[in-house]
Amino acid sequence: MADSLVVTTGQLIVVGLAVAVAAFVQVIAGFGFGLLSMPIMTLAIPVEKAVVVSTLLSAITTSWQSWFMRKDADRALVKRLTFSAYLGMPLGIVVLEVVADGTLKIVLGLVSATAGEISILGEPSATSAARRRTGFLPEAPYFHKFLTGRELVRYCAQLSGVASADLDAAVEDALGLAAMNEAAGRPIG
Repeated sequence: MADSLVVTTGQLIVVGLAVAVAAFVQVIAGFGFGLLSMPIMTLAIPVEKAVVVSTLLSAITTSWQSWFMRKDADRALVKRLTFSAYLGMPLGIVVLEVVADGTLKIVLGLVSATAGEISILGEPSATSAARRRTGFLPEAPYFHKFLTGRELVRYCAQLSGVASADLDAAVEDALGLAAMNEAAGRPIG
C-alpha cells in the first residue's frame, strides 16, 4: 500500500507539466483540460491514477470557469449535457475496468502499436478521417465573441479537416442543419 503512494520526481514533473499545459490550453481555448492532461499524465503514472488526478483537477478548473461564465449559459442545454454526462460515466468506468492500459495508450495515440491495427468506424485510428467521424464535446466551450456564426462554423470546419474546396458548402450545410442561416452573419458575442 505504501508503495502505491510513492511518487518519483520525474512523475511529479510530468504531472506538473501536464497540468500546466492543459490549464494554459483551457484558458486560451475554453476547453480541453481533461482531454490534454490525462494522456500526458499516462506517460508517467498508471492510467487509473491519471484518470483520478485529471478528473479532480478538471472538475476544479471547469467549476471555476463555469462559475465566472454562468450568466452566458443556456440553462436548458446545460441540463441536457449534464444528464448525458452522467449517463456516459458508467461506460467510462467499464472501459477502464475492461481495457488494458497499453490498449488505451494506443487508442489515445500516445504510443504506436507494434502489431495489428486499430480502426474507428473503419478508418485507421490515428488519421484525421477517423477523428472527423467521431463526436467531440468540449468540457467548457468558449467562443470568441467577435466572430460571426458563419466564421465560427468555418473555423471549426477547418479544425476538423474539411477540404478547402468543400469548405463553403460544408459551412452552409451546417448552418442550414442548425437552422442558423438568418443569424449566421451576426457576431456571437
